[in-house]
Amino acid sequence: MRSPILAAALLFAVNCAAAEHLRVTAAPVTVEMSVPRNGALVLHLDDVRVPGGESAMLRLFVNTPRPTAKSSTAAAGFLQDLYLVPSRSAGGNVNAQSFTIPLPPSAARGERITITIVPIQADANGEMNASGRVHVSLKRPYVTGR
Repeated sequence: MRSPILAAALLFAVNCAAAEHLRVTAAPVTVEMSVPRNGALVLHLDDVRVPGGESAMLRLFVNTPRPTAKSSTAAAGFLQDLYLVPSRSAGGNVNAQSFTIPLPPSAARGERITITIVPIQADANGEMNASGRVHVSLKRPYVTGR
């Protein structure tokens, strides 16, 4: 029989682990994080996964209130597009990828920053500005100083 304290500790550990992973599907996902005070900033996206045989396109914004797929890539808060392609391995295994992306100096304007991940796809004219539907999971993004 488990003690109530051990059961509570296990429940806390499971909830923390679940909170550390994000899922991106059809709506933008925004994560707020602390800014380290040492050197240039680097965004880390770890354990990024898409199901075997699927691809995903994501647009990243920093400190941009409510960006959408139609938000301009020329905007000050646009960071980068990510293109995740299907695995070519047998059986459609899901391979995790990790990314390190330098952030512009303007991102460190306070003690906290936001990163927004927006799923995108091409519209009828082939422009990459339509809302997309993806199946992406990743560990909670974080920022370090270089």
